[in-house]
Amino acid sequence: MMKKHFTFLLFAMASTLSYGQDSLNMNKVGHLGYGNTELSDVWGYVDSAGTEYALVGTRASFSVVDLSTPSSPTEVFEISGAFSVWRDIKTWGNHAYVIHDSYSGTSDGILIVDLDDMDATPTYTNFFPMVPEADSSVFYFYTRSHNLYIDENGIMYIFGADIKNGGALLFDVTVDPMNPTYLGMWDDQYLHDGMVRGDTLWGGGILAGNLYAINVSNKSNPTTMGSITTPSSFTHNCWVSDDGKTVYTTDEKPNAFVASYDVTNLSNITELDRLQSSYGNDVIPHNTHVYGDFLVTSYYTSGLQIVDAEYPNNMVEVGYYDHSAFNGNTYNGSWGAYPYLPSGLILSTDIEAGLFVLSSPYVRASRFSGMVVDSVTGNPLPIVGINFTNSGEFVNSDLLGEFIIGNTLTSADTLLIQHPGYETYEMPVTWVSGQNQNLFIELVPENIGVEEWLGTLPVIYPNPSASGRFTLEDSSDELQRFEVYNTLGQKVIESHFLGQSENLILDSGFYFVHLISKSGSTAVVKIIAQ
Repeated sequence: MMKKHFTFLLFAMASTLSYGQDSLNMNKVGHLGYGNTELSDVWGYVDSAGTEYALVGTRASFSVVDLSTPSSPTEVFEISGAFSVWRDIKTWGNHAYVIHDSYSGTSDGILIVDLDDMDATPTYTNFFPMVPEADSSVFYFYTRSHNLYIDENGIMYIFGADIKNGGALLFDVTVDPMNPTYLGMWDDQYLHDGMVRGDTLWGGGILAGNLYAINVSNKSNPTTMGSITTPSSFTHNCWVSDDGKTVYTTDEKPNAFVASYDVTNLSNITELDRLQSSYGNDVIPHNTHVYGDFLVTSYYTSGLQIVDAEYPNNMVEVGYYDHSAFNGNTYNGSWGAYPYLPSGLILSTDIEAGLFVLSSPYVRASRFSGMVVDSVTGNPLPIVGINFTNSGEFVNSDLLGEFIIGNTLTSADTLLIQHPGYETYEMPVTWVSGQNQNLFIELVPENIGVEEWLGTLPVIYPNPSASGRFTLEDSSDELQRFEVYNTLGQKVIESHFLGQSENLILDSGFYFVHLISKSGSTAVVKIIAQ
């Protein structure tokens, strides 16, 4: 199957390598191959001198890469260990904490590396915690886990360990970084991955298919506060927004989504939106990360994706870089992403092709949102098709008459609505990067003016008007007052009708003139100023 190519904002990256090079608003800065050694996850580190490093998990080692010259990454040292498909890394201060899952050979336990020693013989230890059963003398011996996270307070959370259900084990790494102190566990379900902000642990319960919100204020007794089933019921990872109001998840399945959730009420977590990669719905999302108002997500066979998530109910893909030689729904290609280096560089590990150093301008999406209503009753109109004819973009209003749509366009377009029982609505618009333009669209019922007006209907001419000048005439002397609205629903003119005719001067655009008679009957007339 050929990969999808885009004609807008698309540029190819020249390379002699054999892997894919499709990209949108992302550039390759540097690359480090690992030969036949396959990679897993990646994290970043900055030393006291400001030098940036990539911390890379390989199938048989932990690798530290100097990014002083981003175009030419250089490995500083490597610590060999057990062979495992899964190796994940996080940092606290100047220490790296490295775990692996199922393995062959001898377990590394939790590998703890002093990153102050950036030489060929770094200082490190293999930490094998003994985890006690609550209120008993029984201890569990740790050998492996699936992932880990260290929060802003220096609490390390180990997920998917070979202890009990494999929930979350909590350790303090602040007192003695080389010998963490065990604090407690949450063990309601197996957690595949997770992250923590404040006193809330967000956990990916991949086997149960749920996102969990867990209160960890009491480290010895964490408790579940809420949960929701994710779209493909295979919750791989999760990340919370900077304001704490939204959580984003991935499901590690073909046809799966990056999904967003309103988590302001943990007893009623609500899905807001879901998004797939533009490379097709058969690819598998892996890890998503929040970077300001953006998401940076690794997809196995289609590389990295950048999403503008300023509006979590309308996520828009605004960038990607495909560095994988594979297509479809296989577990090859991009494993991990790290977008938090001070330089703005983005790290990505390709299982087969090595470490990639990327950059992006983080382009903002162009959006339109608003509401569609009946011009007479003011009632919202659900399931109205809103067409943007030049670009081919389309969206339906929801059950409340509201809509939002976004893309990466910066061009003129035409909004067209042809809804049964209503006059055709058409207006020129322009997609603008970084703007969410709000529209209030009033659809005029067909023949409304003639049916509701008692007597001879006033006339407005010329219509259309090339000059924007109109004459309003009422030969029957029934018109009492009138109002003129633009397509944003803003009232631009309100006046009593004082004679048999009145002149109107309007800027170019579409307008609705609401006529009110002395007897209380009404009519709406659409006019166009060119």
